[in-house]
Amino acid sequence: MIKSPKEVANTIKRLSFGVQNYLHTTHGIDCISMPPIHGNAESLALKDTTAIIGLGGVIGALVTISFEQKLLSRLLLLETEGLRIPSQEHDLYLRETASEIANIIVGRCLADLQARLSDIDSGEARETSIMMSPPVVIQNVSHLHQSQGGCYSSVMLSTIFGSLIISMVWPSELFHEILNGYNVEGVKL
Repeated sequence: MIKSPKEVANTIKRLSFGVQNYLHTTHGIDCISMPPIHGNAESLALKDTTAIIGLGGVIGALVTISFEQKLLSRLLLLETEGLRIPSQEHDLYLRETASEIANIIVGRCLADLQARLSDIDSGEARETSIMMSPPVVIQNVSHLHQSQGGCYSSVMLSTIFGSLIISMVWPSELFHEILNGYNVEGVKL
């Protein structure tokens, strides 16, 4: 499990960079990244279509990548270039695009996250493996409700085609450590 505010900050930073890198290298789409915000999971804002991936092992958190409809439609067009999509299957293709992109981004970040997490506590030997669940996609849900009182860190990324939010939902016990140990901008309680 994530054990420190530094690990939370590092993880959301790496995930945000992963999104930016994917969009730029795969589709030539540049992003403007907002500063991270943090808060209770109940106040986590979601866009139109959200892919949720569970990370187990050393991280123990949920990752959400939440797409604005305009951006996801553009990504669908780019990902399926030349493929004719039947109109009755358009929503299915949108969900599958969100799922596949989230899977690629988070999957590419895992090795880097494992290496960086093991470097943080270099004096302490500990397990650094991370397991990843298949993505689950939800649509038209504006907030995430978590019964165990989780907290989140999010970064919004804007493109000329729309925006997305990448978030990490983690155990609430770390929230007070983050507020006390770091100068955190954009905190929502």
